[in-house]
Amino acid sequence: MISITAEATGSREPYITDPDVNSVVDLLIDDSDKIIDDVIYILIISKLHKFESTYKDIEDFYDSDSIELTLLSSIKENLYNIYEKDDGYRGNLRGAILELFIFKLMQKKYECHRDTIDCDHFEIDCKLTINGRSSEKTVDIYASNLSIPKAECYECKINISNLDADDIDHLNEVHHFSDGLISPRVISFSDVVTIKIKFRELGKSPGNIICYGKQSFTKRDFLTS
Repeated sequence: MISITAEATGSREPYITDPDVNSVVDLLIDDSDKIIDDVIYILIISKLHKFESTYKDIEDFYDSDSIELTLLSSIKENLYNIYEKDDGYRGNLRGAILELFIFKLMQKKYECHRDTIDCDHFEIDCKLTINGRSSEKTVDIYASNLSIPKAECYECKINISNLDADDIDHLNEVHHFSDGLISPRVISFSDVVTIKIKFRELGKSPGNIICYGKQSFTKRDFLTS
């Protein structure tokens, strides 16, 4: 029997509890099929002036009475509030949108397997201890239902260029030391081809790591795998 505990560091708390981040994520959870591509297109932009011009391009693309533009308009102020922050804080808020989106989808994914509330475990930015072996490095998302048993962890990257070799090594170690129980995953707003290129640049093979790119946010294939 494998023993796994996940301890949240709390370092992401200011970002994942931000009201603007939560407003964007809540809309994506309910209506992501309609606007996820547009939101991804916006979020890969890192500067305020580029956000404004990018949003204007999207506005011009849709009819004024379209459902897509209506949905986007409902979070325009939230997105603007995020982009007007200074560079470091803005980057953390953008990352928090991806993390919280995946976190809430994992809660939905495991609901159908729920026997008791105690058998499900979800954390953001946490350190895993597997059979007494702890790591100082964190995973962005951890979700499990050990009564099935099934568990997965995610490294979330708005832009896959920020993925490091240490991230890959850590995910593979999690898989190895859990005897394959924890499925390690990388998810990014970059496309899958770009993710694979990044692995090659780092001299790493994905191995047991499952990679999801921006196409997966429409398909939501990470909810069935």
